[in-house]
Amino acid sequence: LNWVDKNGNTALICAASRGIPQIVELLLEFGADIDAQNHHGRTALMEAVLWGHLASVNYILDKGA
Repeated sequence: LNWVDKNGNTALICAASRGIPQIVELLLEFGADIDAQNHHGRTALMEAVLWGHLASVNYILDKGA
């Protein structure tokens, strides 16, 4: 769940930045690290906000980010 790509993005960060709230929800339910940061210092929440994916933002906030 916490695999990272060459930019330090986890699966959760990728899903949040692309606006796929169903995957965000699934990854968090299975224990993805909500506070993980990529090489730019951004978390999944920050990426979701940056790209305007409000459904992902709201879900991540509801889970305690």
